Amino acid sequence: MIDLVFVDDALQKNPSRNGMLGPLLAIGGIHVPGDKVGSLENALRILCNSIGFPEDEQFKWSPGKKESFERKNLNDSSRIDFFNRIIELASEHGVTATVVVVDSSKRCASRRSKSHEEDVTKLFLERCNNELGASGKIGLPIFAKPSGGSKDERKFVAECIEIIRQGTEYSDLKNMPLGIVTAPSKQMRVLQLTDVITSCTLSRVSGESQFSPAVFKVVKPIFRRDGNRRGGIGLKIHPDYTYANLYHWLLGDTHWVKGSSGIELPVEGIPYAQSAGEQINIHAEF
Repeated sequence: MIDLVFVDDALQKNPSRNGMLGPLLAIGGIHVPGDKVGSLENALRILCNSIGFPEDEQFKWSPGKKESFERKNLNDSSRIDFFNRIIELASEHGVTATVVVVDSSKRCASRRSKSHEEDVTKLFLERCNNELGASGKIGLPIFAKPSGGSKDERKFVAECIEIIRQGTEYSDLKNMPLGIVTAPSKQMRVLQLTDVITSCTLSRVSGESQFSPAVFKVVKPIFRRDGNRRGGIGLKIHPDYTYANLYHWLLGDTHWVKGSSGIELPVEGIPYAQSAGEQINIHAEF
């Protein structure tokens, strides 16, 4: 059976963490075993119905004015509780998460990337491919439909398929032989869950410290990992040489692994050696 990877992106134009320039681009995905997809989608719908979510209204990490139910009926604490409940449902269904965050003020990870958008896509697909390979599965990534219309959607799909066809400098991407598809997040609660995980993680990485920590605490256990290490695996922040210490402060990692070497965290001489450099978000919005 084919596993499904539900994928969404996020953007933070003005990170508040000291020393972080940005804008930050993120792509995150949840890997759902093929035999668990229907059960997870149904469990999310039952939970949403019990709270009163209209069937045609999606939940989001940061709802706009159109998402009137969530904005009007879930205040800060009840929204955090709701998010924690949907992430716990994901955990109960064997879901693992991968989020890649790229600082667009820095150089791309791949010399062949034409843009940071392409670069973050490559970094994500490499990790998606690695996880599928480790579990002996093939997978189909399902991306949330881009908001720019059908022309942007066709361009994005074509670019992703070309990346998968060619592979990258570090991965052949052979565990995704079917390419990708897109789907409207409004119609799939699982894609809405992906938005929450991706956007919460990006908020936490960018330095938001009022709302995201309580939810990120529940997200951390479902990040893909290698032993006790999640940095660079379930959460990749590029470039590592600038942000590796955040793997210690945000994830609790004790070592940063580069190639075959393990370096004890935090590392002196690079940013965030003494602290995570967070500010108090007096005017944060949720």
